[in-house]
Amino acid sequence: MIKFIIYLFLFYFLFRFVFGVLLKGIFRATVINLNQNKQESRNGDSKVKVETNTVKNPNASDKNIGEYVDYEEVK
Repeated sequence: MIKFIIYLFLFYFLFRFVFGVLLKGIFRATVINLNQNKQESRNGDSKVKVETNTVKNPNASDKNIGEYVDYEEVK
């Protein structure tokens, strides 16, 4: 029974050590990648141009505005 407990503790600490190292490596790689993407987006030409057509045709009808919906309040 004592051997089982010792093996269980060893397995726990080994498991924790191995996955701790792996997760730290993955986390660091992700942070580095996000920082690089952030720098690229700041340095790049990221201007947004919006063109709108504000001239309205007075002869156009607004038939497709929507439909009136009558409702009843439920208490």
